[in-house]
Amino acid sequence: KAYARDFASFSAWLSQSPEASFSEISTLQRFQSHCAAQGQSPRSLARLTSSLRGLLRFLAAEGRIPHDPTALLKAPKASRTLPKAIAPA
Repeated sequence: KAYARDFASFSAWLSQSPEASFSEISTLQRFQSHCAAQGQSPRSLARLTSSLRGLLRFLAAEGRIPHDPTALLKAPKASRTLPKAIAPA
C-alpha cells in the first residue's frame, strides 16, 4: 500500500507541475524536497526514493523511457538510534 501511495503522490505532484518531466533527475530531487517540506520522515523519503527508483528502472528496461534518471539520485539517510542499555540483573 505504501508503494501505491508513493506512486499516487508522485503522479499528483507531477500533474500540478506541467513543466516537470519524470525522466529528469532534477524533477525527482524537487519531489523529494517537496515531500521533506511536507514533513515526511527520512525513512519515508528513503522508501519513496526506493519505490520511484524501482519503477523508473523498470520503465527504462522496458524501453518506455530513454534512460533511468535515478542512477544519480540519492536517498536521504535515515537516522539511527542508539541501542537501549540493559539493566543489571
